[in-house]
Amino acid sequence: MSELFKGFLSLSLSGSLVIAALLLCRPLYRERVSRRWQYYIWLVAVARLLLPLAPETSLMNAIFRQAEEPQTAYSGIPGEYAPVLPSPAAAGEDQKSPVPARVDPAALVRAAAERAWVVWLAVAALLAIRKITLYQSFVKYIRAGREEVSDVARLDALARAGEAVGVKRPVELYVNRLISSPLLLGFFRPCIVLPGGDLPEEDFRYTVRHELIHCRRRDMLYKWLVQATVCLHWFNPLVWRMEREISRACELSCDEAALEGLDGRERRAYGDTLLRAMEGGTYQDSLASLPLRERGKLLKERLKAIMEYRTRSRWMTALSAVLAAVVLMGA
Repeated sequence: MSELFKGFLSLSLSGSLVIAALLLCRPLYRERVSRRWQYYIWLVAVARLLLPLAPETSLMNAIFRQAEEPQTAYSGIPGEYAPVLPSPAAAGEDQKSPVPARVDPAALVRAAAERAWVVWLAVAALLAIRKITLYQSFVKYIRAGREEVSDVARLDALARAGEAVGVKRPVELYVNRLISSPLLLGFFRPCIVLPGGDLPEEDFRYTVRHELIHCRRRDMLYKWLVQATVCLHWFNPLVWRMEREISRACELSCDEAALEGLDGRERRAYGDTLLRAMEGGTYQDSLASLPLRERGKLLKERLKAIMEYRTRSRWMTALSAVLAAVVLMGA
């Protein structure tokens, strides 16, 4: 089991390099590539943190191989080294006047790793159980207080919006007046839950369009993949930072997809809908919600992106593909 823990340490170190590179280079690509690219590029870091795939000669392998090598000394023959052994004279002197043994840092690291995997695995399991339990409680709360929407006009509008964005499976519609904002629930039977049933027609159209895009892209599966990564690499602060960045990029990229095909007036109306959607409600998803200050910051960034929305040119699309290939090969 210590080998498994050592493998996760190696994945965590190499994944940290990918995360740090993406964070440091973000000012360079933030305004130049699409929000969709900025959302899915984090999958490279997630894959590096979860998949033990690497060439035989790599930085992480060299680090761990050096830590495991025994201490050696020059044997007198060119090109040959031998383990350091005490001489007989030194052994006799040790019997007369004992000298404290030299501490081997590599041995200490190996001894700590032999026991550290128990703590790592226990915390990972507890964190996973807590996240799953909180989500199940949230879903039960939503289902207990929801009301099914039976308005034929609203259901027809939902079906047309789903067809427009490419959602081919049926999506149910409910209302729960205690939630803080619209949300999407369900892996196999997706449903949209609104904070109220009296939304204006325009607000309703843009709201369900946004949630249907989440459904089409399977963002919930992406979210839980990230949660599994956080549970396994709970000791790495960069992984927690990555989780927040992915959550932010998810909403920004979904807004970008929702704005495709809309004119200037419709984009402003979409922004107004976003502002109104942040009002009301008393209950928030404990896994997806943000502190009030963070929500305000994200809202400001989303509104700015809506106002500055523009269609990406072909050369920018090609540049995005090249950058993605560079990040993937580097990882």
